Amino acid sequence: MKDDFIRLVKTQWIEVENNELKNYALVQAIMFAMIFLCISGVIVLFLRLDLLKVFYLFCGVFLTACMAFLIFSKREWFDERYDLTYNGYEVGYRDFEDRLSYEAVVLMLLVAMPALTSMFFVCGLYFGNTIVAVSELIAIPIPFILMFLRIKAYENKIVINLKGQIDFFPILYLNFGLFNAMAGIAFSIRTILVNLIYGGYSLMLCLLYFILVFLIELFLVSPDVADKIFPWNLRTINGYLKSVFIYVPLVSVGYGIFLVFEGVI
Repeated sequence: MKDDFIRLVKTQWIEVENNELKNYALVQAIMFAMIFLCISGVIVLFLRLDLLKVFYLFCGVFLTACMAFLIFSKREWFDERYDLTYNGYEVGYRDFEDRLSYEAVVLMLLVAMPALTSMFFVCGLYFGNTIVAVSELIAIPIPFILMFLRIKAYENKIVINLKGQIDFFPILYLNFGLFNAMAGIAFSIRTILVNLIYGGYSLMLCLLYFILVFLIELFLVSPDVADKIFPWNLRTINGYLKSVFIYVPLVSVGYGIFLVFEGVI
């Protein structure tokens, strides 16, 4: 059993035989759970969380494990709708050997969503209050969900190599999406909740704030749209680095508006 476990851990998703998919999915669910349990353990020890917050963390890890099992066991279903393999890699592998596509990477990122969301929720409770925590609970899943809904935007179109061609690598865009979700979207949701509970803000302005940062979020996780707008090739490393100088100010917009709401500026 131990040898089978190790073998399945080392095997790529696309190379697993159909009759082993459920076993493979179970192994991957365990691996995802172990990774996030370790991260959660560090958070628990560092923040000295009470049992209720620990329970929230474990709920997120459990949901991530369930999603991992569901997605990995339904490989054929997902492969029919999305291309899970791509043979255009020249980085770290033998040239043009079939490997996981960027669409498959988006699915794997979706698996991590519940665990990461629970971590932000717990940190919101610890460092802020219930309103802050609920805002994070609503905001953090948004970039993952938008990326999944726009999964075809990440379809591999070029040969990926060390010469600077990276295509639309999903993790690079998730990073900015998460930063905007943590700041702009979470803050805008917070202003809406504060308005509904305590008043003090204009509800219309709060809604416009949310719409603006949501549109920014949609743009950040839509590299195909940005590639048509920017005068450079976003599928290359140099093109992506140039785009960072646009993405960073966009992420800052949401935080700046929040400071205006708070009367800081």
